[in-house]
Amino acid sequence: MTRPVVVLGATGSIGSQTIEVATSLGLEIAALAARSPSPKLAELALAHPNARVLVAGGSSEEREDFTRLVGRSVEFGADAVIDAARIPGTVVVNGIVGAAGLRATMAGLESGNRVALANKESLVAGGPVVKRALA
Repeated sequence: MTRPVVVLGATGSIGSQTIEVATSLGLEIAALAARSPSPKLAELALAHPNARVLVAGGSSEEREDFTRLVGRSVEFGADAVIDAARIPGTVVVNGIVGAAGLRATMAGLESGNRVALANKESLVAGGPVVKRALA
């Protein structure tokens, strides 16, 4: 049974490669998350119309413009991105840069999801905590 894929850091190199591979394998993209509302994220959202779209930042004007551009509901805020890691029954690819990725790693593991970690800082900064959650 294949699991849908949640891509955290969807606009970065890890996210782009993940989406490319997942798409070529016919896997569903369940969610696309990024730090800011960008043209690249809008392009990805339009290419994956069933995926949830989550954005950590952006001004209120940027958020309104982005939502209009995407043409569907968008979830905003750092907590929304972390919540994407909790989508049940998914593989969470965590490409969030730096220690900011630790919360998403923990949320994915605590929700029983598989976490594909492309973020070494989660283990460097929170290794013992991550290992306990994994156990």
